[in-house]
Amino acid sequence: MLPNSRPLPKVSFESRASVSSCQPCVSPNAETFALLQARRKVTLRSQSQLTGRPRLQILAKSILSPSSIPHASSRSFAASELNKNKVAHISVRSDVKYALTELNKIVEKPDDISAWIATCKAQKSKHPFAYDESFDGILQQHAIRTLSNMTKDRDTFVSVGVGQHQMWAAQFFQFRKPRTWMSSSGLGTMGFGLPAAMGIQAAHPDALVIDIDGDGSFQMNIQELATLFCEKLPVKVLLLNNQHLGMVVQWEDRFEGSNRAHTYLGPIDDEEARGAGSTVAHSYASKRYPNFVQIAKGYGCGAATVSKKRDLEAALQEMISHPGPFVLDVEVPFQEHVLPMIPGGKTVEDMILK
Repeated sequence: MLPNSRPLPKVSFESRASVSSCQPCVSPNAETFALLQARRKVTLRSQSQLTGRPRLQILAKSILSPSSIPHASSRSFAASELNKNKVAHISVRSDVKYALTELNKIVEKPDDISAWIATCKAQKSKHPFAYDESFDGILQQHAIRTLSNMTKDRDTFVSVGVGQHQMWAAQFFQFRKPRTWMSSSGLGTMGFGLPAAMGIQAAHPDALVIDIDGDGSFQMNIQELATLFCEKLPVKVLLLNNQHLGMVVQWEDRFEGSNRAHTYLGPIDDEEARGAGSTVAHSYASKRYPNFVQIAKGYGCGAATVSKKRDLEAALQEMISHPGPFVLDVEVPFQEHVLPMIPGGKTVEDMILK
């Protein structure tokens, strides 16, 4: 019996012969390249029930097999979820906590992983995260990296919304301690950043808590600025404002001929609102809407806007030093793409690097 006295779920075990590969969504890292090369893939999804030690032993052995793809799933979802997107060699349904606990008893730790580490380091050197550092405006990556450098000696927590800013924050903010990065990850919860930052600040009143957000995600829960003010929560918002739903714009640009479909977050009579959008590198929106500084100040929060690279550090320092909640509206271009990325329905072998 499990600790909560529930009966163990029935074993569901399937074996498939075809080979496939796991598919990250956007911005895979060096370990993903290495994983592809090693051809060792384990899919642990929050989507469907694994008990019975013989089955676990088979799964454990398959993890060590160079070409097999096991898929262990939770009991919360239907068996039909197994093999739904990728066909696995071995599929098992179970309470995930029980399954992982049992697997940990079986899987043997390798004696030497230096070759694996070397492979990952080589891939990181070959495919480093980069951006146009010569651009005289503020790129999203530059704003995040500058913020990271300025807060490296602080007790800093970062939350994010969903979109390009989420990916760039993971790439360019150097996290120095565990449990300081709060993201909805694959759940894709737009609006997550600000409420998450509120909770972090309440739990860590003396810490510097920053919501790195995009204008699309931020507006999902912008009313929570009132909570920040009324509850005296000095959360800082680094708002990377490109006047678009940037992640969708990137897919429009890459795969839909830049045809805009309500990804411009402004009046419909703007030329960027419909039809073929601009594809000129580092393009900015011609008009700014809404006025986030006025909105933030209306809620009683501090606020400022910045658009010049030379003014960024001073603006960030003003945000960090402000005694209460603060929104820094950073004007950034909408023509800037997160790389690397994987097209829909493709694998890491089809990764776009530039």
